[in-house]
Amino acid sequence: MTNGEYQTKLKSALQSGEAPDIIALEASFVREFIESDYLEDLSDLLPLAQELRTYQFTIDMATYDGQVKAYSYQATPGAMFYRRSLAKKYFGTDDPEKIQELVSDMKKFEEAAKIVKEKSKGNTYMVASVGDFTNLFLLIEKSPGWLMGNYILIQR
Repeated sequence: MTNGEYQTKLKSALQSGEAPDIIALEASFVREFIESDYLEDLSDLLPLAQELRTYQFTIDMATYDGQVKAYSYQATPGAMFYRRSLAKKYFGTDDPEKIQELVSDMKKFEEAAKIVKEKSKGNTYMVASVGDFTNLFLLIEKSPGWLMGNYILIQR
């Protein structure tokens, strides 16, 4: 299936009442289904999920209006990789703890990115593309972003 085709077929099945009991949802579109009336409240399974030491962020991602609507069978951790030689060149250090402090929140990350861009004269970047931020914004978003003119407004 092409991108988007699964969601369309799943919505049709859910609306017709012909959906399977268990469905797979991806991070890129899970919130749309979590915030809908399509899924049942599975909060009664929360004690078991906690006993099994389910990562809290996967429970948070699947919770809306106090109801847990899904449980994840996987949790994919994120990581930041950097070239130590470039960190030393642009930040004066390649120490992982000091680099972590430089990127410990989005404001600091942005400041670090500006340093790299300025010192490299625009030849080196902190990320390959804006696509590197996709999951970050999907996971922190409580509701879909909105376009206002040439700006995207993201609820915090």
